[in-house]
Amino acid sequence: MELKKCPFCGKNILSVAKVCKHCGNSLEPQKDSHLDEPIAENALAKEVDTKVTETKVSTAQIEKKPKQNVTKIILIVVLAVVASVVFGIIYYYNVYLPAKIDREAARYFSFANLNLRSSKDAGGDYNKIGSIPYGVELITYERDSEWSYIKYKDEGSESKKGYVSSAFLLNKEDFIRLNSIFGDIESKGCISTAKCRIAILNYFKEKGYIGKISSEVLAEILPSFTPTYENQWQIFCRDFKMKPNNVLYPQLYNKNSKFTDFAVIIKNISNAERRLLLFYFEDNETPHLYYEEPVYGNGYIVNISTKYDKNSKNYYIVTKYSD
Repeated sequence: MELKKCPFCGKNILSVAKVCKHCGNSLEPQKDSHLDEPIAENALAKEVDTKVTETKVSTAQIEKKPKQNVTKIILIVVLAVVASVVFGIIYYYNVYLPAKIDREAARYFSFANLNLRSSKDAGGDYNKIGSIPYGVELITYERDSEWSYIKYKDEGSESKKGYVSSAFLLNKEDFIRLNSIFGDIESKGCISTAKCRIAILNYFKEKGYIGKISSEVLAEILPSFTPTYENQWQIFCRDFKMKPNNVLYPQLYNKNSKFTDFAVIIKNISNAERRLLLFYFEDNETPHLYYEEPVYGNGYIVNISTKYDKNSKNYYIVTKYSD
């Protein structure tokens, strides 16, 4: 029989022995213990896998939440930017740009009552959208020799845009000068047509005259102008229904003209000197001064006529004044 050594005590025993006769330890293999080791290892491996999986899942969830938050933030920012751009465009075209255009547009003043129209046609009332009184400042977007496109705001109403005749508009300097010539309300009522007002304005500008203007306003419109006792004149009248008056509309220069002539007395506001001016008009309403003379006393214009002088073979003006 072959022998082998006991793995526990080291003594020789039979190779087929199942129990060491010396130490009593069993020599048969421990199947359960050998099986336990892989089972334990497998269990540990499974536990580790589970923890790793759970860790991966948890990490994925943690990673997913910041990404979702970032996406929401980006979306909110984009929406805010888009809203700001849209609001900015609406504000620019509906508020800022119109206000800018109004600020930079020219200003003109109405020096007579005129109609506001929806189109460039003065042939009737079908396109009349409003009336503009004397002395209104108008925001003027476009202006040519015939029509001006303006904005006008009446008291208690919304602003209106439309067309008015350019012939009834003056810049600020000319309007203030013209307005200063009227010494009273009656004179403005007696000289109501645009062509007659332009005749007076042109005469004052050519002569270097002004009416009564405060020093502050004068410094604004004519900073280099120096008022003296010679260059300040005005017009004073009675009610336009009263005759005689300081205004008269005879037909002397051209009997066939479609316009009457225009006679008016101006008065120096410093020394009370008076002067008669007589204008005629072309068919396009362009005024021309063709006669003037000093007026003595305080009388009104009763009549103006022409008389032929046989010696000089010329006509001359004869003016009759009231006492």
